[in-house]
Amino acid sequence: MKIVHLIMFHQRFTLTIVDFFNRNFSDQVFLVHHYQNPLTRGIVLPPNAFFVDLSQISTFWAQLETASVIVIHGYLFEDVIKLISRLGPLLEKTAVVIWGADLYNNAIELSVSPSFKRRFHLILNEAQKKKAMRPCRHLMAFCHDDYLLAQKKYHCHADYFECLYPQSLNASQMNSSDEGKTSEFRVMVGNSAAETNNHHACLESLSHLSGRNLKVYCPLSYGGTADYIQKVIAMGHRYFGNSFVPLLDYMTIEKYVSLFSSMNAVIFNYERQQGTQNIEIAGFYGCKIFMNPTCPLWDKYVKNDGCFFADTRLIKNMSYESFVETKDENRIYNKHYFDQVWNEDYLKRLWSKVFVSINKN
Repeated sequence: MKIVHLIMFHQRFTLTIVDFFNRNFSDQVFLVHHYQNPLTRGIVLPPNAFFVDLSQISTFWAQLETASVIVIHGYLFEDVIKLISRLGPLLEKTAVVIWGADLYNNAIELSVSPSFKRRFHLILNEAQKKKAMRPCRHLMAFCHDDYLLAQKKYHCHADYFECLYPQSLNASQMNSSDEGKTSEFRVMVGNSAAETNNHHACLESLSHLSGRNLKVYCPLSYGGTADYIQKVIAMGHRYFGNSFVPLLDYMTIEKYVSLFSSMNAVIFNYERQQGTQNIEIAGFYGCKIFMNPTCPLWDKYVKNDGCFFADTRLIKNMSYESFVETKDENRIYNKHYFDQVWNEDYLKRLWSKVFVSINKN
């Protein structure tokens, strides 16, 4: 069974995904797009992976035609949308993976963009997505609510498959002990500098705990504008002084893991699906996880799978004692649940189901 993957290049996860499929499945082909940046210099792909130019579809069309199953990992870029619209009967054997940015980015930017030209472009792009996605037969999503939203937005009636990727962190790099914890209560706010983290509301809700044994860390190394980042930093210092630590430099995996191992709690105040890797690592390390219940991931993790998360909306009325309290049984349950991200057999079974089901159609 030949499986052809179309996936964007990303320095953190692309090679991890390629390695996972190559270890667990035979006859895999990877078409890697959007690689025209300095980060690909020196990158060596395995023999079954190729950099492709999506504007030159004829150069890889034969790979798609001869595939048993095609997997399109995300459709954020216009060139991917154009490709989906040209697949025609090949959609019967194609699974399109929905990433958070695919569903939400246009709507978010439309709500804040003052430029008529930019707004027109976003509306046109959304119309192109709707036309391309409507005939899709198979959709994969990290949570069922994203699949339902895609059905509603694009008027498509596709099958649903759960999507879970391997962690870009190796299990051997994870220290499951609490030795990284310190006497101060450390809190991470958000997963990036993207405005969807709603940093301002989050920091404000925490502000009444300033002066307690609390240190607030805020990842701001990517995902937001310089102006927004400066506003978040200013607010953080205003509320927490030297107990606010903006993380402005891109971290190596080793530093990233070390940082998480020292956290006691994380606050994810976004209302869309994003930052799943951060959630998984936080759960692995037994952090108390706060999440906005309006986020579709709340339904997946809490309502459907029984994880123990706290409601971000309650923080502003919490005492310090309530905020830092974490029940051991809740931490243990969350850790066991998120261990599956590093369970290669589980991931293999999940993706095998996708490949076999689509190949039967």
